[in-house]
Amino acid sequence: MAEKKTDIYYPFKQQLFHGPKYAKMNFKNQGIARGLKTRKGKPVTRIGRYAGTFRTSGHKNPRLMNKAMARLKLKTHEKRQKFPRPGRKFVVSVVRETVGWAPYEKRIMELLRSGNPKKALKFAKKRLGTHKRAKNKRSILDAYIAAEAKAAQQAAAVRKKKAAEKAAKRAGQ
Repeated sequence: MAEKKTDIYYPFKQQLFHGPKYAKMNFKNQGIARGLKTRKGKPVTRIGRYAGTFRTSGHKNPRLMNKAMARLKLKTHEKRQKFPRPGRKFVVSVVRETVGWAPYEKRIMELLRSGNPKKALKFAKKRLGTHKRAKNKRSILDAYIAAEAKAAQQAAAVRKKKAAEKAAKRAGQ
C-alpha cells in the first residue's frame, strides 16, 4: 500500500505551511510542539543549547564567569588609561573653590576653632544623620583648619623673612 502524502515530514520554517495547498494536510510531527497538552501546540524550530542565557543562568561556572569578568574589567581599565579623567578629589577641590562651604560646615568649623570638638560632632550628627558621617565631616573640617593654619604660618614666616631682609638692606645703605 502506498503511504499518504499528507504525513510527509517537512523541516519547519516560519510561515511555510500557511498556503491553501497545505490546508488539508496533517503536520503533527513538525518540529517541537509547544504549549499545553489540551491544545495541539505549535511546531517551532529548536534553538541551540546556548542560544539563550536564561536557560543556563543558574548553571554557570563561577570560576569561568569570574575569569570573563576579570578580562572585561581589564579591558575597560586599559581603555580608561588611554583617556584619563580628572579625579574625584580634583573635582571636589574645584567645586569647593567656586562654591565654598555650606552654612552648617561653617558653623562646625567655628565650633572647632573655638575648641568645642564634642559640640561640633553633636551638631554635625544632627545635620548629617549618622555618627559615622558626622565623625568623617568633623575630621575633614579639622584637617582643613589645620592645613589653613599651617599655610598662614608659612606665609607669616615668609613675610617675616622678607621684612628682615628689607631691614638688613636699609641698615647696609
